[in-house]
Amino acid sequence: YLPDSSYLDEDMKVKEVIKFFSDFYTNFDKKKAEKYLEEFEIDPNFRVYKMSKGMKEKLQLVLVVSRKASLYIIDEPLSGVDSITREYLLNTVLRKIDKNSSLIITTHLINEVERVLDHVIILNKGKIAVDDDVKNFNTSLKEVLRRYSNVKKIN
Repeated sequence: YLPDSSYLDEDMKVKEVIKFFSDFYTNFDKKKAEKYLEEFEIDPNFRVYKMSKGMKEKLQLVLVVSRKASLYIIDEPLSGVDSITREYLLNTVLRKIDKNSSLIITTHLINEVERVLDHVIILNKGKIAVDDDVKNFNTSLKEVLRRYSNVKKIN
């Protein structure tokens, strides 16, 4: 699970966080985490409290996707990262999650995530407004707004 807020010990160094996860979770792949740290240019000797919000989010995402899980739940993974990093996250990291695993992403950035999704559920005031396969769902902003306005009129 990757929450929208930081859960890391701010006083730890990145390498200490990696070691902690490696010791705590039997399904944690330390080599995979180290590879992603390098690709994200995150210094293992950097202390968490010195990292920007976006860098902390990258680190947390590295920690989550470096576990071998059957279900990943990721809340707003793109909100604090720049557009280049978003592209990398979607094209590299999220696509490398085991094909036998499920991924649930909550996001307001629908257009950015549609290519890594199989199914889309959009909530409006706690109720399902759209529930469809991505192949049947055009997620352009106009389409989403049209679908929302139709649902609102029905309700």
